[in-house]
Amino acid sequence: MAQAFEAFPPGVRRSLLRLRELIFKTAASTLHSFRTLFPDDFSFEGNRALVFDEAEAMPTEALAYCIAAALSYHRSGGLMKAQR
Repeated sequence: MAQAFEAFPPGVRRSLLRLRELIFKTAASTLHSFRTLFPDDFSFEGNRALVFDEAEAMPTEALAYCIAAALSYHRSGGLMKAQR
């Protein structure tokens, strides 16, 4: 992932670091599970988006879990077991 990030020009990299919403195209139950696991880490928009507060530090561990769970959802037959 770092190699892909470094391939972008510096100005684009800065704007990528200002990511404040992540939309998931997966089962609605996935985001419902994220709400249950991380109620204080994100705001949620509908059944598809995690929204980050710009004033807060990005919850990288929770975000990493959510991305990994969404990417492996169909392969694993459901969400990964929480490693919290």
